[in-house]
This record gives sequence, structure tokens and C-alpha cells, in this order.
Amino acid sequence: MNKFVLYFKHRPARLLGLVILLFISSNFASLDLFALAVFIFYTVAEYQQHKSYRNFLDKQGLTAQEYTDKKFIENWTDTRQAGLTRYCFFDGGIIIGSILSIFIGAAFFKSGLLGDITKDLSGMMELIWKSFVLGFMIAAIYYWLRWPYRERRFTKLTGNYPSI
Repeated sequence: MNKFVLYFKHRPARLLGLVILLFISSNFASLDLFALAVFIFYTVAEYQQHKSYRNFLDKQGLTAQEYTDKKFIENWTDTRQAGLTRYCFFDGGIIIGSILSIFIGAAFFKSGLLGDITKDLSGMMELIWKSFVLGFMIAAIYYWLRWPYRERRFTKLTGNYPSI
């Protein structure tokens, strides 16, 4: 039990997540217990995964940082070979931008910035189009800004100079 408590002591965001989840669901009385049950199930499952990860690291004889660095080098070698354009537009723009566009669309819809979009199909299509374009642009720019940081980290870990 002490290991379980120690796990949460070093992850205060998990407890903050519980408080936020309960606060959001407090408007819907029937969701309080459900949200709590989902959170507890997810947390126990994550703890079990953490235990198996620690066992894996012990068998490999690596620390968590060494394993993270090793995985980063493997992944970043493939990513940098694919190039900056693919990294920004595919990984950032399309994949992360699509996920981000869902939240942007919800914010547009809730705020009413685009007027009453429920009148006809063109209003909804405008919402989807603008949300996707904005999400794509934000994610692509974020990934473009992130590239030099990841290159520096790769260079620091491997001692290789970036080939341009």
C-alpha cells in the first residue's frame, strides 16, 4: 500500500485530475459516481502498468531516463530522416491538428462566434472547415517550433551534428 501512496505523492496531477473531473461532473449528479469509478479504474490500471514498466527496466538494467533517451534516439532518427516538412504537416498538422480541431470546433460552437450554425448545413460545414484549418495551423507551427529543440536534444544525446 505504501508504494501506491508514494506513486500518487510524485504525481499530484492525478489527484488534481480527480478534483477537476468531480467538479465538472458535479452539474450532473448521476455522473459523479460514474466519473469517480472511471477515474479509480484508470488510476489502478495505470499503476499496474507503472509496476510492469519498473520490472521491465530492472530486467534491462536501465534507469527510466536512460530508457527514455534510448527510445527518443530511435524515434527521432526515423523522424529526422523523414524530414521537417513531413514532421510539421503530417505529425503536427494532420494528426494533432485534427484532434485539436475538435476542441476548437466545440469552443466556436459554444461561444457562438460563427453565428447560428444549426440553421443549415453550410453553417456546420463552415464550422468544421474553420476548426480544421485553425487546428492544422496551430499544430504545424507548434511542431515547426519544436523541431530545433528536439534536434538539440538528439545532438546532445548522440554527439552527432544535424545534417541539413
